[in-house]
Amino acid sequence: MGDITIYLVVWYVLTIITYGVWVPAGLFLPGILIGCSIGIIYMDVLVYGFNAKIEEIGGQSYIIIGATAMLAGYCRLTYSLAVIMLETTQSINNFLPTLLAVAVSLGVAKACNRSLYDYAIRTKQMPLLRNHLPEANKDIRIKDLLERSPQQIEVVESVCQVDRLQEVCSMGFSTIPIVNMAGRIIGLIPTNFVIVLIEQHCWYAEEKVKGGSEQGEVVSNFYTTAIKR
Repeated sequence: MGDITIYLVVWYVLTIITYGVWVPAGLFLPGILIGCSIGIIYMDVLVYGFNAKIEEIGGQSYIIIGATAMLAGYCRLTYSLAVIMLETTQSINNFLPTLLAVAVSLGVAKACNRSLYDYAIRTKQMPLLRNHLPEANKDIRIKDLLERSPQQIEVVESVCQVDRLQEVCSMGFSTIPIVNMAGRIIGLIPTNFVIVLIEQHCWYAEEKVKGGSEQGEVVSNFYTTAIKR
């Protein structure tokens, strides 16, 4: 029992270390090993502490049940996990005990904290919607979130609109919609692109935009083609 306890502690510490660094070490296999270790310790307690016989208490079933319960606790896997473990071990007789272990582990884990992967997603600030609505947001409607007069950029903006463009760029949006002369959206442009264009003074001459010369007609035709697309 002492060896398996040391094995459990070593794997637990190594799992914590590898999870906290930028190394793709994985969590599924360490969870299985830690769960198997807990199952063996529980079986040893029954055998050496209560003088139970291995044949009477189900043999090595506690190893599989411990691994399944551990994975269900931090991965939030349910029926699919039980099927995977039973197919891997070919232990059909452990189906009901495995399902019971999954249900108990899942209930205790949900009562204590969220999934380990939920914490990872939140730490990395990934844009992912939750499967439930927070109480504070139940009365919020779409009209309360959307802007009635959204900011936009036209295909051809004049220099006099630089102040407005800088104000739009300072709103914190990653992209800004582009609209054509008819007011229809034709695409998105990253905000940092607009900032660079303003800082570099990338302006077109007025005669080029209006088509006052031969070169200006080419530029005007280019914008017309872009708008049609």
